[in-house]
Amino acid sequence: MSATAGISRPGVTGMAAPTTAAGTGGAGGGGRRLGAYLVDRRPLAIAAYRRLWVASVIAGVGGSFSAVAVPTQLFSLTGSSATVGVSAAVSLVALVVSAL
Repeated sequence: MSATAGISRPGVTGMAAPTTAAGTGGAGGGGRRLGAYLVDRRPLAIAAYRRLWVASVIAGVGGSFSAVAVPTQLFSLTGSSATVGVSAAVSLVALVVSAL
């Protein structure tokens, strides 16, 4: 009997674990399917988790854009790379202080 027997998980149905197939490659004939080595997409079957994942990806991409856009805008406004460096130092100090 498994450790999760009797635990209901709402919204999670029909998500079987990746299986191994005998004779599908590798020495000894006990290889795994190619899908067993790829990213496990079964959690994305849960709508709430899928929305959370998509929101995290969008936030990460937006953060990456701002990491480039803010120094670029500051340099185009001031024309000074020293100002860009000072703003980066201020951002670093704020990050270190907030991490404490």
